[in-house]
Amino acid sequence: MYDNRNLTDLPPGLFDSMENLESFNCDYCGLGPTLRAGSLAFSSPTLTHVRLAENDFVSLEPGAISGER
Repeated sequence: MYDNRNLTDLPPGLFDSMENLESFNCDYCGLGPTLRAGSLAFSSPTLTHVRLAENDFVSLEPGAISGER
């Protein structure tokens, strides 16, 4: 969980080795204004919940969120 952080961007490959990730919460993280391609590239078949409330998104690049089911 990354709640209440000032991240602005997520490191590439952050989720590469998280094959068992079930939930990702990043509320009030300060993400944005642009969510870059590959930022949320999930690799977990068990992921059921992604929460990104109260961030500063203005735009999403194509492929910014992938691997979701």
